[in-house]
Amino acid sequence: MYKILLVDDEPLILEGLEHLIKWEEYGIEIVGKVPSGEEAIAFLKRKQVDIVLTDIRMPGLSGLDVIEFVKSQEMNTRCMILSGYDEFEYVKKAAMLGIDNYLLKPVNKEELSATLLSVIERLEKQASSVEKQRYVREALDILRDNVLVRLVSDTISQQDFMDKCLFLNIDFDYEFFITAIIRKSKNHLTGDQLNSHDDELIHYGLRNICEEMIMRDIHLTGLVFQDTEDDIVLLFMDEKGLDPLQVKSLLQETIVNIQSFLKQDVFVTMGTMECGQGDIHVSYDKAKQLQHYSLIYPVNQVIHVSDIDLQRDRREGALEINFEQLEAAFLKREKEEAASIIQSIYKQMEQMEHKTPSLVQNVTIEIMFHLIRSSKGSSSNNEQLDINGKTALIHILSKKTMSEISEAIVESIHHMIDYKDKNENPMIQKVLKTIAERYSSEISLQSLADTFFINSAYLGQLFKKETGQLFTSYLNQYRIERAKELLMNRALSAKQIALEVGYPNADYFYKVFKKTTGVYPSEYKQ
Repeated sequence: MYKILLVDDEPLILEGLEHLIKWEEYGIEIVGKVPSGEEAIAFLKRKQVDIVLTDIRMPGLSGLDVIEFVKSQEMNTRCMILSGYDEFEYVKKAAMLGIDNYLLKPVNKEELSATLLSVIERLEKQASSVEKQRYVREALDILRDNVLVRLVSDTISQQDFMDKCLFLNIDFDYEFFITAIIRKSKNHLTGDQLNSHDDELIHYGLRNICEEMIMRDIHLTGLVFQDTEDDIVLLFMDEKGLDPLQVKSLLQETIVNIQSFLKQDVFVTMGTMECGQGDIHVSYDKAKQLQHYSLIYPVNQVIHVSDIDLQRDRREGALEINFEQLEAAFLKREKEEAASIIQSIYKQMEQMEHKTPSLVQNVTIEIMFHLIRSSKGSSSNNEQLDINGKTALIHILSKKTMSEISEAIVESIHHMIDYKDKNENPMIQKVLKTIAERYSSEISLQSLADTFFINSAYLGQLFKKETGQLFTSYLNQYRIERAKELLMNRALSAKQIALEVGYPNADYFYKVFKKTTGVYPSEYKQ
């Protein structure tokens, strides 16, 4: 419904206008009736309206003043005026300001009707034009992010990238690069109850803060974009070289602003400085890998690849740890084998001549990192496992001797395996099984709720709690994974694959595929 404001200092005219026609038949709702220009402007400051129908002459502020206010504020509001036979000079002034029509008093029903139809047509064209402009802007933003994601993931040729930079007006005449990644953590204000709209607003705020920080810094040049995992990526560039300490300082200041303005915890990682566009993906990959360390490091700090490398260097050649073997035993739920591996590690450290407290602490942290990561990769309740793992790490690091630490880790392994065994929700397991069996057909949260005789809202909450994802996000991700398999292994067109994985609308499939993978199906197929 379009919204109209009626303005006239004569109550009888306002009343007459309200009942002259059936406004709802024109798709119009009267949202206000005010007797003066002052009150009209006050109303317009509070509420958005699509049409103003105002008397041209009133005591105090006139209808001209109201129209001038609308134009000065660049409102997308159409203006119509009511005038008498002796007010033509006012009408000419109003016409110069920009009006859709003027109606002589007393208002003729047919003339009002014809004028409204004309105004509605203009409003629809205006909305279409604004929508097209917004669509073009969004399309260019998506294309820009897509191009940059393909750059850092090393899935675009240099010539293709340069051509797209020219089209998108991206200045990329630089030689040295450092990539940083900002990932949001728990929000102070809303906890874990963020809906998708809140989540989008937070990402929008994060991106804006990052862009503003780079624009304000006179020493650093960079680009900000969002990757396929919804992380904010900052790509710093320079033609002569970058100072990692300078980049880290900017990132630390950015964290402060994010906490101040958004009340949002983040985990920030920095990759290495690379020379040449062809190696940008190396910096990005290292920054991405460091994000795993959010399992064991506090939020709101910047972790650089050198911080982790330093820890590893301290035990290089002195201690052999087969983390793959440990993870395999843990995933197979072989408690005794996992315990044996842990005990062997700490026996090695006990026998070392030059061991230090920091070495023991760093090894313990890395062991727990691998265990928590393995838990999250094999469970549907990642959030609780994350909490349990961090709590266990704090408990373990409080121990005084290596034997106590070793025993505490073994105990933690037993608890984590038992937790996984006991906390798989049977209802959600049925839902996940149904998705795997029926993903190619029409399936929704409501249809599943009906199948299992459960309230759909409750099922949605339970699904999010158990899997860490919204139902629609999980379903889309599952379908896209199946689509990727089909694209790689079968000679089918993208439209055929869209149907096979449950997307009757091929255009929607392309959109979801691109958002999920960063490329179109045709590009992935190649």
